[in-house]
Amino acid sequence: MNFAGEALRLIPDEGFEKAMAMMDRIPADLRKNLKRALSSLPKSRGGRTPAFSVEIRRRAVQDIGHEYPNCDSLADAIDVVAVRYGMPREYLRKVWKNRKRLRQRES
Repeated sequence: MNFAGEALRLIPDEGFEKAMAMMDRIPADLRKNLKRALSSLPKSRGGRTPAFSVEIRRRAVQDIGHEYPNCDSLADAIDVVAVRYGMPREYLRKVWKNRKRLRQRES
């Protein structure tokens, strides 16, 4: 017999119902405590951690804006800035595409 079974056999008959009622409440109490504990944890932002900091990505986006008038196309401007910052071109294209999110992080 396990420990719980042994403990229940030791309880007098008068206290058995009281003990069983207490045991019925334990899962609900555990669930409440777990829910409260989980709510205090930081939210997961999900996704992969960025390869470059927010500040570097913001500067790269600004530089694309400055380079664009000097280049034949936006793709050329992105290529120039990608080489300057040592970023993969596709990565910088995605940063450029999502530049609105970078601005939202400022506020």
